[in-house]
Amino acid sequence: SSSSASRIIPGEKRKKRKSNEVFVEGEVVQDPQPMDVLGTRQQALSKTHPGNMFYRELINKYSVKGSTSEEQKKMAQKVVAAICNDKKGRFLKEMGTGWVVLNYNRSVQKVVLAFKNAQYKFLGYPDTSTRTNTSVTIGQESSSA
Repeated sequence: SSSSASRIIPGEKRKKRKSNEVFVEGEVVQDPQPMDVLGTRQQALSKTHPGNMFYRELINKYSVKGSTSEEQKKMAQKVVAAICNDKKGRFLKEMGTGWVVLNYNRSVQKVVLAFKNAQYKFLGYPDTSTRTNTSVTIGQESSSA
């Protein structure tokens, strides 16, 4: 018996793609453009790439201490529009030897996460982007009695 998840049922309505989904996720790019935002673990690249620098400026500009999730989403949509529409940039994720273009919704999610990280900085929490593995053993006491 075949899985019902992969079958197409006649007359079933399919989800329509939202008109604001600018790029199709999965498009592979070999050479990122200057205004693309690069999702990479290579800090030297992500900190110096012009698109990432512009992205960080926008995050700092639109971050508001105590903003709600709904406010963050609206601000995130503005950031994505500024990068994708105004600057003709894209949100890219490093995959193997190339880059995959993120769709609109994933791009907005990425920006919302950046706003949440900015909230932690406002509240005085440690920067989670540079967190190292600091494991603590709970329940051990020193036996210097």
